[in-house]
Amino acid sequence: MYTAEDFARAKKGFHARLYVAGALLAVTIACLCVALTLRLRLFGMISMLIGLWITYYFAATKMNPWRKYYLLLKDMKEGLERETQMRFWEISGEPRMLDGVAVYDFVVYEGDDEAEQRLFLWDADKPLPTYPKGQLLDIVSFGKYIKSVKAI
Repeated sequence: MYTAEDFARAKKGFHARLYVAGALLAVTIACLCVALTLRLRLFGMISMLIGLWITYYFAATKMNPWRKYYLLLKDMKEGLERETQMRFWEISGEPRMLDGVAVYDFVVYEGDDEAEQRLFLWDADKPLPTYPKGQLLDIVSFGKYIKSVKAI
């Protein structure tokens, strides 16, 4: 389900936003230096406040989700994985944000006991699978995140 292309795309997206945040911070510091050189204290304080606010806003809303997704894929690439066989129950209708990553709830159960349900997380960037209820699946996971799934 995850390929080297996914990892490269996440890394490129994060680094691009990191460079933009660095450029915003550099422009803010340049404006402050110009203001202090010209002895314009009020302009320096205002430019610093506005520049830092814009940089923080960009980093928190645009860069941080990409950072978290990149780190998740990096951990998946290098971390331990677990293979289990479960039966499919359902996928949630709407994605939710968990640790900065949009995911669907992927509910399965073990054996024939439908009361013994387990929750896995399906990446919302990936196309949703269409399995019939009760289909036996071979699931490879990293924690609760599904790395790959095959119908048996």
